[in-house]
Amino acid sequence: AKESYQSTDPCDTARQILSSYERSFTPEKLLHRPGGSPKNVILCIGDGMGFGQVTLARLQAMGPEGRLHMERFPVQGMVWTHAANNLVTDSAAAGTALACGIKTTNKTIGQDPAGTAYMSLTEGAHLRHMKTGLIATSAITHATPASFAAHVKLRKQETDIAAQMVVSGINVLFGGGRQFFLPTDHPEGKREDGCDLISQ
Repeated sequence: AKESYQSTDPCDTARQILSSYERSFTPEKLLHRPGGSPKNVILCIGDGMGFGQVTLARLQAMGPEGRLHMERFPVQGMVWTHAANNLVTDSAAAGTALACGIKTTNKTIGQDPAGTAYMSLTEGAHLRHMKTGLIATSAITHATPASFAAHVKLRKQETDIAAQMVVSGINVLFGGGRQFFLPTDHPEGKREDGCDLISQ
């Protein structure tokens, strides 16, 4: 039977979305929700995940002719995330490609190789008075989430990234990296400028 996201039960819709990485028992595409515009957009980034990893997951789950739920989405896109200076990318260059739509050098966040900052998706959404958030299972100041809220030459500038995140207009930040928001006089802090960004 064909499936769609037309259920009015929010729990049912959530179950379908969360199962997107699981095996599907049919290779048919999911139906596109008719009419209107999406109310919310959630971008999930699997660190280091490309076609090879998706193919391996499919082969392991059900063989070459099967499909993962995520492969059945009615609308899909592709982004090339290699760095400007290397075919092997890192999270900073890849995150910047996803967040800002530009190529940059490995270790650089939110700006091109010459140092020109580019607007990210979340910054563009903020200008349109939309609510935004970043959630990470790593430090929130790590390269991938930082690419949506900061502009620095080196990804290791996590105290600078934290400061930029606080003034970015992003409404919600969930993740690790508390030490980059706290001053050195705090037991956990690494900020040498004395700023307590948690209180700010």
